[in-house]
Amino acid sequence: MTTDTPTEPQTIQLDSLSASTIRNVTLYPARAEVTRVFKFAVNAGQTKVQIDGLPTVMDRESLRVDGVGDATIHDVTISNIPTPPTTTNSTLDALRLDKERAQHALDRCKRSLSSLETLFGTMNIQHVDVSNLSTIMKSYASTGEELDEKVIELVGKMKEIEAKIKSETEAQRQKTKTELNTRVSVVVVAGAAGDVELVLTYACKNDYKRYWRAGYDIRVDMSSATNGKQTVTLVYKAVVTQSTGEPWENVPLTLDTTTPTYGAKLPVLDPWYLEEQVQYVYSSLARKKDGDGMDLNYDPTIEDSYTPVASVLASALKKPTSQVTSKGSVNATFRVPGFVTIPSASSREEAKDSNSGGGEHEHTFSITELELDAVVTWAVVPKKEAKVMFKAKIVNSSEYTLLNGKASVYVDGSFISQIDVPLISPLESFDCPLGYDPTIRITYHPLRKKVTTTGFYSKTKEHLFTQIISIQNTKIISIPTLKVIDQIPVSAVGAIKVNLINPGLTLPDPAVLSSIASAAVAGTSASGVGVGADGADADEGLGDDQLSEVHVNHARSQSLKSTNRLSIAGSYFTSKAGTGAGSNTTSAAPNGTPASAAPKVKLPGYNTNVIAQWEGTDELETQTGGESKSEALERLGKDGKLEWVCQNVPPMGGETAMLDLVLQYEIKVPAKMDVKFFGVRGE
Repeated sequence: MTTDTPTEPQTIQLDSLSASTIRNVTLYPARAEVTRVFKFAVNAGQTKVQIDGLPTVMDRESLRVDGVGDATIHDVTISNIPTPPTTTNSTLDALRLDKERAQHALDRCKRSLSSLETLFGTMNIQHVDVSNLSTIMKSYASTGEELDEKVIELVGKMKEIEAKIKSETEAQRQKTKTELNTRVSVVVVAGAAGDVELVLTYACKNDYKRYWRAGYDIRVDMSSATNGKQTVTLVYKAVVTQSTGEPWENVPLTLDTTTPTYGAKLPVLDPWYLEEQVQYVYSSLARKKDGDGMDLNYDPTIEDSYTPVASVLASALKKPTSQVTSKGSVNATFRVPGFVTIPSASSREEAKDSNSGGGEHEHTFSITELELDAVVTWAVVPKKEAKVMFKAKIVNSSEYTLLNGKASVYVDGSFISQIDVPLISPLESFDCPLGYDPTIRITYHPLRKKVTTTGFYSKTKEHLFTQIISIQNTKIISIPTLKVIDQIPVSAVGAIKVNLINPGLTLPDPAVLSSIASAAVAGTSASGVGVGADGADADEGLGDDQLSEVHVNHARSQSLKSTNRLSIAGSYFTSKAGTGAGSNTTSAAPNGTPASAAPKVKLPGYNTNVIAQWEGTDELETQTGGESKSEALERLGKDGKLEWVCQNVPPMGGETAMLDLVLQYEIKVPAKMDVKFFGVRGE
């Protein structure tokens, strides 16, 4: 009778870097997923495959083992590669011995120099023959020079030996480096001899820096603008770096915006009990005691929401399939075309680059190039700086979600600045500053003051201030929108009154605006102002001056901005030969409300509309929700800031024509009150 003797298990040792190829690398913001393929032959029976040199930063719970072949995976284990016993390095030992000898020789030379100086310093000239003095001096000089040269030579030799020791130590460290110190052992049982293909997929964590981040190039060609609308080129890029310890050479690269989670659960609320305060029990938790002596004791402990997944997935070998998964509208996946090479930076170098904001270990890949719509506007705060800045409001009209990242901005091919791009979903917009525009000249004239005294018993001083702002467009094309921002003072003392005369803006009435906002939410309106729930006009209860202000603006706008904005076109156009304000200033009623409001006027030879409004009116129009809009309306004008929106400002060749904006306000002060007005030129 014959007995089948079991065959001795076969052991195959593989090095991860040399015995495999990388099928794919998927980069998440804080993780990298690597897929490696190993091919080898096995005998019938059991085979233990030992794979060394996998990254130490590998997330062991993420390891997945699949394969192809007529075999079955029985066991998968992960461990650290044992540290090899310390071996004697003869080269390093010899260098250290040379360093010790050189150090002893250097010490001897230094002692000899010290002894020579001591000997020469203790010599008594009375006991020295004058005829031998020259010989003694020459002997001292030559001996000292010889010792000095020896010291210099030994110091140089010491530095050379130390450099060699450092180089040899680094070479020794590379042989036993810990970046690739993980071992995966797979037990495979085959029914017959043949070829087997193992596919290892694992994730690597990065404690120093993100594996990839978004970067952008924003290019603006100002010559392509049409009626203020601009096409902006946005180059969507990925900045990649890695320090796993393994080089990624000629690998397919996929970028994913997803943040992987493992075993995530919805948090569970523990019971929240009310209990009586016990005086002799002291809790480490902070407690608030109410008037009845009850304690709202909240235990913040939440059930652990992390459930570990299986550390490895061992399954019967089958042919793996590769497919690209679309993450829909939640996350995005980008495939970098072709194959890329990303060498590994050491952890030390990676941390240094992270602190310095990037460096030579970063690699940049273009994801796509988008043509996006934008609206370019100009703005200036001449009281602070007479330089006009312009920006583009870019709309993400693409299907891509723009991740937050840095963007380099180029205008007409010239680098302007670097900005931070926030997270932008499709159809959302963001502002992109484009720098200063020197072709628009702003003159902020000195502030003029005129003082009059009124009253008989209680005298009041009325200070009338006039500020003229001149605008000159030296471009050969019109400026679609120019916003000029200025302010009037705000009284912090009840006895001091400030009235805005020109432009004739009034502060919103909170009660009226609240009803208007409520009507806007209901989606109904009447007479351009809005109606309440019962159908009555929302402007009921307004004073005559407020009512006229509302209806003056009704023909221009149906929105809630009617009491905050005034059309003042045309009357502000003057020539340089004129006074700048003169008779063109809008007249005002005694209460500060304009007696008449000029509609938009098209001037001969120009096509310009100027609208005055409280600062923040444009932002208010983009808000949704009646309550929040009402609150925002109440804040309009309270800080004294206002703005002129100049539309289609035409070219103004030469120095004879310019656009003058006039700001006029009065300050009423009791005659006995001493008030200082800084930076004002009195008349």
